[in-house]
Amino acid sequence: GSVRLPAAYAGLVGLKPSYGRLSRWGLVPYCSSLDCPGFLTRTVADAAAMLHATQGIDPLDATTIVADPRLERLLISMGMDVDDSNRDTVYLKSKPGFPLWGWRVGIPQEYNVAELSEEVRIAWSSAAAACEALGATVVPVSLPHTGPALAAYYVLAPAESSSNLARYDGIRFGTHAGGATTRQGPQCGGDGSGGVGGNTKGEGG
Repeated sequence: GSVRLPAAYAGLVGLKPSYGRLSRWGLVPYCSSLDCPGFLTRTVADAAAMLHATQGIDPLDATTIVADPRLERLLISMGMDVDDSNRDTVYLKSKPGFPLWGWRVGIPQEYNVAELSEEVRIAWSSAAAACEALGATVVPVSLPHTGPALAAYYVLAPAESSSNLARYDGIRFGTHAGGATTRQGPQCGGDGSGGVGGNTKGEGG
């Protein structure tokens, strides 16, 4: 949601890759079971170029997977140079139309909910039609665990984030509220609440 929702609100392209496609090394960990870097870009071509440049095995992140060679072929078919030495002159050049022959695009049926706005529904159908026109096979798919996944998120995220972020207590890392100099009592309370917003503290509606 942290990539796709902001992209939808701002009229940008949001790409949330599969878990393990990109290295998490260097990120501040939140929910380790779910953390996945993503991109906000102006165009799909920019998102594809970013993914190609960053995907692949990282020895500093054991969850990463082998780079998908199809992405480079897709970039080439879009008229984009994948050679870094020529990036300044031709890297961002593209041509209209590129083949998606041999690709399968799945449309999750569980996401076609009643609350989906007509504008989004039209955009969804238009994107599927565009993929088909470019040679892809568009098929309906079922993700039956979509419903339970949300409940699982609300179990995993608070548990893992509280563990990952416990170090930012204002004593070793994070905002220091000042005041008491001991490790107990007012200092811990002030530091623990002073560096977070009202939503985190459960204030407001």
